Amino acid sequence: MPKLAPEPVRDPQSDHLLTPQNCAMVLIDFQPGQYATVGSTSAEEINVGAVTLAKLAHAYEVPTVLSTSRSTWA
Repeated sequence: MPKLAPEPVRDPQSDHLLTPQNCAMVLIDFQPGQYATVGSTSAEEINVGAVTLAKLAHAYEVPTVLSTSRSTWA
C-alpha cells in the first residue's frame, strides 16, 4: 500500500523514537558468501528480509549504507 501523505517529522532532539534525522540503516557485508552457512533459515528468506528492510528504509527516507568487501585472494 503506497503512502499517501508523508509522515510528520519528529524533533530528533526531544523525541525518544528513531527518525530519519537521528538514525541510519547499515547493511555490512551483505553477500551470499557471508550467510551461506546459516542453518536456521534459507538464503531466500534472508534475501527477502533484506529487500523488505531496504524498501521500508527507502519509503521512510532513512539514510542507508551498504558496505561490502571483496576478497583479493588470487
